[in-house]
Amino acid sequence: MTPLVRRSIAALASTAFMTFALAGALPLNAAQDAETTKTQTTKKKSATKAKGSAKKAAAAEDDEPEAKPKAKSGRQAPPDAEHRVPPYFGALNLTEEQKESIYKIQGKYLPQIQELEKKAEDLREKRMLEVEDVLTAPQKKALAEARKAAADRRKAAAKAKAGD
Repeated sequence: MTPLVRRSIAALASTAFMTFALAGALPLNAAQDAETTKTQTTKKKSATKAKGSAKKAAAAEDDEPEAKPKAKSGRQAPPDAEHRVPPYFGALNLTEEQKESIYKIQGKYLPQIQELEKKAEDLREKRMLEVEDVLTAPQKKALAEARKAAADRRKAAAKAKAGD
């Protein structure tokens, strides 16, 4: 084989591999594949536990409001916040007892954290209103136009991403 043919075949093979890897057809390494499998297994276990605890919680907490919707700041608790361990804890091989203890602790603090986040969001909104009051009419108009342009760019980006 000539060097040109060998190079062409090597380039074609690496391009094909990268295409499959980026498309998610192939895991980039075994650790990622194992992590995906572990995550799926954990989700199934959590869903099973959540069904049982949801019935108990519904009966016990009929008068309590449900979890707050996503705040404007973009921060939101995960779907099942009480059944997730903190970052980096998943790699520590926690026992089920340790996980349950962590879930109870998180459940104890979650309402307080949500309340403080709501207060912080309210303060940010109040601050922004006061800051905007400092602006002149032409500045307020320019600010509104800049915000509209940014919203349009986000919509276009989301539409382009959805089209892919």
